[in-house]
Amino acid sequence: MSVLGIISDTCQVVMPRLWPLTALDRQLAKSTRAAPALPPIFIVGPPRTGTTILYQRLLTHFRFTYPGNVDAALFSLPCMAHAISRRFKDRERSHGDSSDFGYVPGLWGASEAGPLMRYFLDDERRVDSFGRAIRHMSVASGVPYLCKNTVNAIRLPTIFRALPDAWVVRTHRDRETTARSILKMRRSVGGEQQWAGVRPDGADAVVSAEPIEQTRWQYDAVQEQIDTDLAAAGRTAFDVRYEDFIADPRTMLQGLADAYTRDTGVSVERTSIPIPEIMKKPG
Repeated sequence: MSVLGIISDTCQVVMPRLWPLTALDRQLAKSTRAAPALPPIFIVGPPRTGTTILYQRLLTHFRFTYPGNVDAALFSLPCMAHAISRRFKDRERSHGDSSDFGYVPGLWGASEAGPLMRYFLDDERRVDSFGRAIRHMSVASGVPYLCKNTVNAIRLPTIFRALPDAWVVRTHRDRETTARSILKMRRSVGGEQQWAGVRPDGADAVVSAEPIEQTRWQYDAVQEQIDTDLAAAGRTAFDVRYEDFIADPRTMLQGLADAYTRDTGVSVERTSIPIPEIMKKPG
């Protein structure tokens, strides 16, 4: 096991047990002074549909705060972790295009923050604390909070409860290409029979199907769940098609920023790093 893996496993055991510090972290979140609302942005979609490259590019060309790998490790202390990492994360820098099935390397790499999301959003007792923590981090940095997590595609009702003004970006990609890419991800984590990524309700019904049929079903089920939850909340999402984004990132990224401003009244500041006219498809 890698050093990073050992640290991650250790944090999974240790962090939930730091009761005095978690209480202090909650108080820190509650102490946030009144400030103009900066609606957070949640990128969701099926696995292998471009959520990570979109996340990285948004952080490179616009000013947001976000959960980094340090925040993911210190997942039960989001406000304290943000205080530690903020000055490194919030400075202007390129977030690159490289990732390993969603993992972006480096202490300040743009994390999917799975441990943080599970800790707060999968426990009813912590949902409200999640909302307060996100508000605190955004106010502390003075910019909107941006995150991506494909499992959040089936957590939208909980996210809307914690953060009623959350703004959703949803990714699409050619279904067959995505299904085969998920199979590739499965092989990397144990084999084609090993489930990988978000597991929507109803997955048990396809447990005996061929792996490619399971991954096709996974793509469809995730998109249908997003549609259902958005409709139930009376909400819409900003849709990003992977193929269009790669072909013309400038139009897609600026269109996303403009739509966010139009919907929320909050302007998104550009960095000085220019948006390319076309991008090489990540491997």
